[in-house]
Amino acid sequence: MTKVFDTFLFNGELDVLECRLRELEDCGVHKHVIVEGTTTFQGTPKPLVFKDNLERFQPWMHKIRYVTFTPSTAEPGKQPGDAWAREHSSRQATWEGLYDAGLGDILIHGDVDEILSPAAMAVLPEIHGPCKFSLRWAHFAVDWLTPWMWPAPSVMRYGQVGNFTQLREAGWPVIPMPAGWHLTWLGGPDAIVKKVNSFSHVERIDEITAGAKAGKYYERGLLWAGGIPDGTVHDETQLIAADVDETWPKWVRERKCPDSWFRPREA
Repeated sequence: MTKVFDTFLFNGELDVLECRLRELEDCGVHKHVIVEGTTTFQGTPKPLVFKDNLERFQPWMHKIRYVTFTPSTAEPGKQPGDAWAREHSSRQATWEGLYDAGLGDILIHGDVDEILSPAAMAVLPEIHGPCKFSLRWAHFAVDWLTPWMWPAPSVMRYGQVGNFTQLREAGWPVIPMPAGWHLTWLGGPDAIVKKVNSFSHVERIDEITAGAKAGKYYERGLLWAGGIPDGTVHDETQLIAADVDETWPKWVRERKCPDSWFRPREA
C-alpha cells in the first residue's frame, strides 16, 4: 500500500503547525515528518519549540515523527552563504524520518506554512514524477493575498530525487490548480522582526525590520521588492485585501486561529 509522508521544516510556528495538522488529519497521511533545528538558519541557538509543546499536539502524535539536529555549514545551499547552507542541511535531515519509506511512496516536502488542501491530497496518487503545487499566497495576514501563486511544496515518489534541496529548487513542472495555502509571516510586526532574524535572506534584515516597524507590512499590506512570473520587478507590491470564506483552511475560516492572523480593520 502506498504511504504518504508529509515532510516539512519547522522553526517554531506552533499555530501554523496546528492549522496544518487539522487541515490534513483526514487526508490519508501516514506520517508528518517535522524537522526542527537547534539553531536558526542564521546560526543563532534556539529552543526546540515542538519538544516544549508536545501536550498541545497529543491528538496527532501517533502520526508525527520529530527530527531534531544541528544545522551544518559543511555543504553549500542554493545560494552562497552559511545561512543557505544551514537551510540545505536542514532539508537533508528529513531523510531521518523516512526509515520505513519504500519505492512508490509519496513524499511531500516544503515548509510548515505551505499547506496542501484536502482536494490536492486526493490527487496525489495520480502524480508519478517530481512536481510542485501552486498555493494561494497569504502574506503577513491570512486576508492579505499576494497577486500571484506560490510554487511549493514539492512532491515526488520515494527514490526519484536524492536531495531535498534539489527537489525544492529545481525547475519541476508546476501543477497550476490552486492546491492549498502558503500562510507566511503571520503574527504581526513583532513576529515579522523575529522571522527576519532567523531566515536565510540575511541581506534583507535591515530593510524588513525597518519596514515592519514603520507599519508597511502587516498594517498596510505592502510586500517588499520582488518579481512575478512574467519577470516584472516591483519596488513594492500592494497585497490584495480579501475576505475569508469557505476556501480558506477550516481552522482559519472558523476563526480558531490567533486574531493577529487577520489584517487590521478600521473600526
